[in-house]
Amino acid sequence: MSDALTDTPDGGSSSAGRPRPRHGKSALALGLSGLLACPLLTVMALFMAMFTTIAIPLGLLGLVGGPVLSILAIVLGMRGYRRAKDHPYAPGERRTAIAAIATGIIGFPLTNPLGYIVIVLPAMRSAQERSIRVVCASNMKGVAISALVHARNHEGYLPSDLDILINSGDISPKQLQCPCQGNTADSCGYYYVSGLDVNAPSSWIMIFEAPGNHSEEGGHVVYCDGTVEFLKAEKLKEEVDRFRAEYVRSRGRLPRILPPQ
Repeated sequence: MSDALTDTPDGGSSSAGRPRPRHGKSALALGLSGLLACPLLTVMALFMAMFTTIAIPLGLLGLVGGPVLSILAIVLGMRGYRRAKDHPYAPGERRTAIAAIATGIIGFPLTNPLGYIVIVLPAMRSAQERSIRVVCASNMKGVAISALVHARNHEGYLPSDLDILINSGDISPKQLQCPCQGNTADSCGYYYVSGLDVNAPSSWIMIFEAPGNHSEEGGHVVYCDGTVEFLKAEKLKEEVDRFRAEYVRSRGRLPRILPPQ
């Protein structure tokens, strides 16, 4: 019968006399070789550079071999999966083929020099931006605390401008500069609301950044209770508009906001 089960030479079974597919294991081996080839050959090239000129072709082989083996792993893994998909006696082969495809997909960007650029550089930029935000928030928090301490000794009124805190030595000029703007001496990178006092609602804004800071993603806001938050650009604009509206309703005039200098 055409659909009868027959034995294969390796003791396994097949349907309609078809041999058991083996592409999955070969593809997985290629994928793992691709993951190891690039870093291993590169390390060997660095070591052998001290002794022989063979280090140059060895290093090039490490750069090229990894991606090539990863591509072969993907191609053979897909071929093995297609053959094993309809084979009722090869569930392990299907799993191996899937593992080979995954290994090749992961291995290609990791063993490809361009893959390092695509993966590593965005991660480095993200980490740098996070560190900048931490420093910026710390600067603004320090300025707000100094302003509140100043108010205790001045009948509850916060300083009319931030130069007062600099001249008194309570803060340094560097605290008024967001790291994302670079180091500009004797300049202020934040908006400051003048004319506030300790009785101002905690939801009112004391200091805020321009929405275009931090790669156009948004900026920090410091409220009158000293709380610091990072808001997306659109949300930051809405929050400043909300504060202006509340200030007008409470005091009958627009708040005096000192821009960055």
